[in-house]
Amino acid sequence: MRITFIAPGILGNPSGGSRVIAMYAQRLYDMGHEVCLVHGRGHRPSWREKLRVFLREGRWPRRLRGRGPYLEQSTVPMIELESTSDFRDEDIPDADVVIATFWTTAEAVARLAPEKGAKAYFIQDYIIDYVIRCEGGYPVDRVKATWRLPMHKIVISNWLAGIAEKEYGDTDYSLVPNGVDLELFNALERGKQPVPTVGCMYSLARLKGIDVAINAVTFAQKKYPSLQSMWFGVSSVNAKLPLPHQSEYFQNPPQHTLKDIYGKCDAWIFPSRNDGFGLPILEAMACRTPVVGTPAGAAPELLGNGGGLLVEQDNPEAMAEAILDMVGLSDEEWRAVSYVARKTAESYDWQQAVTTFEVALKRAIARSRSEQQ
Repeated sequence: MRITFIAPGILGNPSGGSRVIAMYAQRLYDMGHEVCLVHGRGHRPSWREKLRVFLREGRWPRRLRGRGPYLEQSTVPMIELESTSDFRDEDIPDADVVIATFWTTAEAVARLAPEKGAKAYFIQDYIIDYVIRCEGGYPVDRVKATWRLPMHKIVISNWLAGIAEKEYGDTDYSLVPNGVDLELFNALERGKQPVPTVGCMYSLARLKGIDVAINAVTFAQKKYPSLQSMWFGVSSVNAKLPLPHQSEYFQNPPQHTLKDIYGKCDAWIFPSRNDGFGLPILEAMACRTPVVGTPAGAAPELLGNGGGLLVEQDNPEAMAEAILDMVGLSDEEWRAVSYVARKTAESYDWQQAVTTFEVALKRAIARSRSEQQ
């Protein structure tokens, strides 16, 4: 197949969503498909956006580069445009399928000529309800309109599939759960840590719930004073969200070192208020670390077999109790949960995900040809 990905400027952001796009593009290319990744040069935040970030996070945002860390070693042919929300047909190669990967790119892809390929919309998140409640300043109507565009939808979790069906009446979508790189994320079978330790990804975005995780660890330490915690993130630790005592922080660690962080924890915390999937859950489980998480994104299906514990959102006390339950297991009990976590991760291998994604693209092409007849 000739496949074109249209990625926004935020591909320069070292986020899980960017990694997924880069991974699919590279692996499809390695399988012999003719792949082109079109991306923007990066987003230069407006003064209003800068002020909003400063008031919320206490820092000034920087312009995001168009090519982030996940593309540095990529061999996929790329085209860089000034904007991936406003481009012309001549900017995009002819293909069998063209994939929008963000709502701004969906609007632009919908306007492309048929020879640019059947149109697919790869959806990794849905933050509309959260934004309405907590953030504001978001073009909600435009985002919702992209879900109604005549494009084949590809979603990554049962939660997003439910939104497609219940809110937009779309039952002809493709569900393609994310995968995990089992070579990059792995750990030897082990028992509990000598000193009880939990971990969490540090993010200043409120929807990620880092404040809940910090409070949960602090509460847990009142009953278990020796509890330690490990954290990693892109930004430095913000004074408004200080880490609990006995914490170790890794800022922007290399990808190959993440397995060591995951592997030194008795439990990984996933405190998200809103998430399309939750890649850290799979990464931790691949490293044999059980997860204490909220039912955001794919967490219900990932933790449903017993590789961790689900707690309600925005409840640090409940999360603290789950942390205490996990670190309080006997070594034999913990090993059993760790085993289930690893087995769950193994069922989400990246190659399986890529194969399923390939099938979804073929479905998009078949639907387009059927509609044109």
